[in-house]
Amino acid sequence: MKYKKKSIAVISILCLLSACNANDVSPETTKEGESLEKTSLITETEEHLEDGQYFAEAGQYTSNWRDIVDVEVVNGNIKTITFNAVNEVATEYKRNKPNLEEKSEVTESNPDNDWETQLQLLENYLVKNQDSILELTKENMPSIEGVTLDAFPLVELLQQALTAGPLETGAYQDGQYFASLEDENHQIKHTINLLVHRGYIIAAHWDTTLPSDLKLTEEEQSYITQWNEQANLLEQHLIKYQDPTQITFNEENKTSDVSGVTIEVYQFIELATKALASGPLLD
Repeated sequence: MKYKKKSIAVISILCLLSACNANDVSPETTKEGESLEKTSLITETEEHLEDGQYFAEAGQYTSNWRDIVDVEVVNGNIKTITFNAVNEVATEYKRNKPNLEEKSEVTESNPDNDWETQLQLLENYLVKNQDSILELTKENMPSIEGVTLDAFPLVELLQQALTAGPLETGAYQDGQYFASLEDENHQIKHTINLLVHRGYIIAAHWDTTLPSDLKLTEEEQSYITQWNEQANLLEQHLIKYQDPTQITFNEENKTSDVSGVTIEVYQFIELATKALASGPLLD
């Protein structure tokens, strides 16, 4: 996803250089083994985070969910951190979802806090200890009371968001989008689901429903598997570039814009364009 960002590393370096000039200190007179080039900018970055909204999403789905994180920075400090996840079919968020199977109740046989409670504990800890967020690694990640899930992948996602810088609002209205096309002659239905978050498409799922009584040959089943893999490549391309109309295609309805995609792409483009033009679904 092409997020616009502003670098604060340059500002930090300029501050360091100004400080050195003011005190007539050169790299040679700093502490042994230390130079301006090697001076850590972590502290400077944390003290001068630019105000705004930060966001990052995991690179892949795990158990049909992709983790995301939202961060709000006010007056240079992290005010809130919110972890969540979106599902693979691009229809909903995992957090605050009622009757979610992955949520476990606290019982005598299962003393662990449920998933949402553990996220809240992790978020509270990170906000309270925000000065050390960028220094956390898998090796030095502390244990947090009440948190038994693997927290470090979420911390890495948070580090990614902070490193990327504040996010400008995207072009689309937040919400779930949907569009469908029916091929009555072949009894086939094409659908697309999109999730838009902070103005950006963060999840997409293109699908084709075949007649339930259709019996497929082994070759046809193999083609469907390949089709699904290539559909996923198109979905990821849309998430990266945010505009389905930027995908070009030739007279054979094929595109050279997405490596590894040899299937026809017009229906994907038409569905995504139609869904975005229709606006988000009403709750």
